[in-house]
Amino acid sequence: MSKGKGKFIVIEGLDGSGKTEVINRLKKDFPDFVYSREPGGTVFGEMIRSVLLDSKSKKVPPLPMLLGFMSSRASHVQELVSPSLKKEVTVVSDRFDTSTFAFQLHGQQNRNLEKIFWFLRKNIIKELKIEYIYLRITPEIARLRSKNRDGNNHFDKQTKDYHQRVFKGYEHFFKKIKCFKIDASKDKESVYRDVYLHVKKLVNK
Repeated sequence: MSKGKGKFIVIEGLDGSGKTEVINRLKKDFPDFVYSREPGGTVFGEMIRSVLLDSKSKKVPPLPMLLGFMSSRASHVQELVSPSLKKEVTVVSDRFDTSTFAFQLHGQQNRNLEKIFWFLRKNIIKELKIEYIYLRITPEIARLRSKNRDGNNHFDKQTKDYHQRVFKGYEHFFKKIKCFKIDASKDKESVYRDVYLHVKKLVNK
């Protein structure tokens, strides 16, 4: 279905924004794309993911955690994203650097690491063009959706202030970096239609 050169499309948003459902539907409508996630996406990246998300890693200091995410990202870009784009294949990633900025730096109050974040980002991404799709939703609505979905979730493990900080992290990042913003508080069909039409436009350029 892709007529133009491969694109690197990143789907970002709070947990509860509908991100997973959107990506699952994209897989059906654009089966020729490569679908990935962060942290992860490669053998090395998935190994790092298992460590980063392990409960035993909760007490790891902020800097080594940030470097872990960045190491996974470097592997993701060099081993999967860039090679796919060279073959003119579009890659869709479930999260990328915005999540690190929002969750690790803002949510966990490690904004002192922002200079390191931007430095590493520049050296990992280099000339890579990223098409961000931001499913924007407030923490309050995201929390309600998550509770209605599974009744026992990660929102209960963090404070409301934490999720508000994560939201502000997203807003701050996308003031610096261009994105296609979608109001994810709308009904699922409207949200997916907006995503679908934008992706179709991107790949047909």
